[in-house]
Amino acid sequence: MLVAAGAHARAGQDVLSWVNDQILKKINISGSQVFGFHLHEVEGDRTTFNESLYYGDGDEQFTDRRSLQLNGTKLFGGFYFDVTMNNYGFSRPGDQRTLVGYERGWLKVEGGDINASLLNSNELVRFSRLMRGAQVQVKAGRFALRALHSEIRAQARTISITGTNSPGPYFLQAGNIVDGSVRVQLDGVEMVLGQDYTLDPYAGTITFLERTITPAQTIVVTYETIGLNQASGTVTGGGLSYQILPGVSIGLTHIQQAPLDGGGLREITELFQGFGAPNTPYFLQYPPLRDRPIRVTVDGVLQVEGVDYYFDPVNPIVFYFTRFMPREVTIRVTYTPTPEPGSFGNGKRQVTGVDVQWKIGGQGSLSFATAKSRLDAPLGAETGEAMAARFDYTYGRARIQSRWRSIPSSYIGIESTGFSRNEKGVDLTLRYDAGRGYNLELFGSDYRIGTPSFQGGGISTISGRTRDVRFSASYEPDETKSAYLTAWNSDGEYQGIPNEKFEVNAGYRHRAKRWTLDAGLVHTDAKSAKFATGGELIPTSAVINGARVSGTYRASDALHFTSRIGFNQIESDGKSSEGMDLSFTGVWEASEKLSLDLTLADTNSGGITSLANFTGGNGFGYGGNGFSGGGFNYGGSFIGTRSKIAQIHASWRPSDEFSIDAFLGHSRAEGDNLTNSIANRIGLTASWRPSNDTSLYASVDRTEVELVDGGGKSTSTSMSVSADQKFGKRLSAGAYFTLTSFGGAGVSGFDQTIASFDANLRYVLAARQSIFARGGFSSTDGYRADEQISFGLGYTYELLPGVNLDATYWIRRREGLDILTGQNSFRSSSLDIELRIDFASLRNRQGP
Repeated sequence: MLVAAGAHARAGQDVLSWVNDQILKKINISGSQVFGFHLHEVEGDRTTFNESLYYGDGDEQFTDRRSLQLNGTKLFGGFYFDVTMNNYGFSRPGDQRTLVGYERGWLKVEGGDINASLLNSNELVRFSRLMRGAQVQVKAGRFALRALHSEIRAQARTISITGTNSPGPYFLQAGNIVDGSVRVQLDGVEMVLGQDYTLDPYAGTITFLERTITPAQTIVVTYETIGLNQASGTVTGGGLSYQILPGVSIGLTHIQQAPLDGGGLREITELFQGFGAPNTPYFLQYPPLRDRPIRVTVDGVLQVEGVDYYFDPVNPIVFYFTRFMPREVTIRVTYTPTPEPGSFGNGKRQVTGVDVQWKIGGQGSLSFATAKSRLDAPLGAETGEAMAARFDYTYGRARIQSRWRSIPSSYIGIESTGFSRNEKGVDLTLRYDAGRGYNLELFGSDYRIGTPSFQGGGISTISGRTRDVRFSASYEPDETKSAYLTAWNSDGEYQGIPNEKFEVNAGYRHRAKRWTLDAGLVHTDAKSAKFATGGELIPTSAVINGARVSGTYRASDALHFTSRIGFNQIESDGKSSEGMDLSFTGVWEASEKLSLDLTLADTNSGGITSLANFTGGNGFGYGGNGFSGGGFNYGGSFIGTRSKIAQIHASWRPSDEFSIDAFLGHSRAEGDNLTNSIANRIGLTASWRPSNDTSLYASVDRTEVELVDGGGKSTSTSMSVSADQKFGKRLSAGAYFTLTSFGGAGVSGFDQTIASFDANLRYVLAARQSIFARGGFSSTDGYRADEQISFGLGYTYELLPGVNLDATYWIRRREGLDILTGQNSFRSSSLDIELRIDFASLRNRQGP
């Protein structure tokens, strides 16, 4: 019996060990979840109660709030998953993601929110999109297969933007940009995120680093954006490849897109916390449909457009408040997103392609692809046949690359990101490594553009042509220094408007132990045409000369500087303008206790920010073609940007228990996609922890904001004090006081003072049980005056470390004190029973 019992015990331990090794150690979970049951009795305005409390769900008896990240790898040898769930009103569509997959040996299967793609061996039928569905991949010997079936989750777009003689920001005509989907080309050269430009996916803008984009330069951006009222559909397809001979493979690809009924326009509600000063932008997820109602409330109180808030005149997803918004308020915006009806009538599409790939030894490759497309347009089927070939060969120090493409305007494929367009022509690149760090490159291209355009029930063609010749030479003897020279001539026409550009630029880079230097010169001659008063085209031209210098210097481990100087001069049609981009950053760590940061910047596009109808040939044929969709055509007003920043931050930490931070700043920002305001700010914060049981915090901040168009001024002063104290092992308390006062004329037109006080008290009854009391008082004087009082008594029981059951009884009163807020008054009593789970704490308890 004892032997049998011991055997069973060992078997049980083996099972637990297997579960721990094969499951628990391979799963990571973080975040929290709160299940709630609520009983409310409300007298007065129930709408204000519902919207100002419980994250806008005051009318829900049962709530489930979660913010979770769950992932696992190599489960049972090959399973993996990645789940992100966030249903708080402050979340974005990208915060919701579920991916489950299996990969082992020759098989890979994925389902959920997938980055759908085919083998993409055929350049005419390449496909890559964020979708919700499933895909499978098989690799066995000389055979490869990938198939997918998914619903469209995001729209693929490729747009072109002309520079405004500034680094940006440049609006991409959409917000909610899918993470990892953005690619940027500048005059045909691909840029690197974080090195050449930065991206704000919520605002939908890019800003270039250490370079000014002139009006003779063209930006092409391809990306995916998640929409609500977008054209929906399913995509089904597959691709296979088989190696018929050593180095020779043949591929077959078929993919089709079928539309789905979108079900009409839908509204969305978004929540925001207050962002402070009135020059701080709030970003909606989608461009709102302006002929539908837009409802904005602050803690349940309805706001008036043009009085309390206003929308940016250039970027439709950005709005501003005309007064200071404390961090504690809840802003609720309900609107109808602008519909995205799809392109080419949103008819059914299908593409079938065949390709051949030949690897020529270890020195080169040759490929040929052909494809046939079909679009079911309202007036009948549109079909097109396309062909493409590529050649790449290296011989010694020389390399030759060439592309030939014949893609008519009748070829309309499945939308995907990328820089493909409907074109016919050829390009050739010759590279030569001359040794000792010298490299030469010659590029030439000649393409006729034929962009398909949907007009009513049929397809028309927008015609153009672009030719390029580019020569570049570089010298890089080692990793510390390099130099380059590029000469480029481009000419062509699009939609009957001629464009021509000749450009020469040169640069030098040097890297030393303590300093770096990057300098460059550019000269550009650009020609285009503009419409005269009578409607005829007349020639126009511009000459651009520019210089830039940037560098870093580390004087010591405690002191280092970064600086950038850029200057452009533009002469066009008898007018002259200068643009500049200056910046300086200094960091001084005077000691372990004291540090200073200084930032100075001045950017000005000058008076000439566009060149009539100039669009470089690299930007022809985008904004909607046979490969990718276009944007909503929200653009800049081509006023460029004018901004200044001067700020200093000091931090003093005389001990681990005490610290002081001070901030002083001035900024001016006007132009496309900027706040068009002047702001001055001074702030001071201090924290002190005299013991493990006591912590104190205080801050004061004053901000002055003035609209540059004469719209008025706003001044806000905010002060806050907080204290937390433990009394022995059982009793703890906290108190928090905030006072915010602001006023002005024009931008606000009114004065307001908000004072709030919150306090809490907790007493531990036993190891897992505690009782608590919470109370709060808030008073708003002046504009939209009101008064709010809340008091709650509660009990907490810890079921497990990280799992708590709370029961709280609340009494609340809100009273509007003027004609604008009188209708928002209510009294309420509530019983909340909530199960709170902190998954990180729960996992730590379970152990590795």
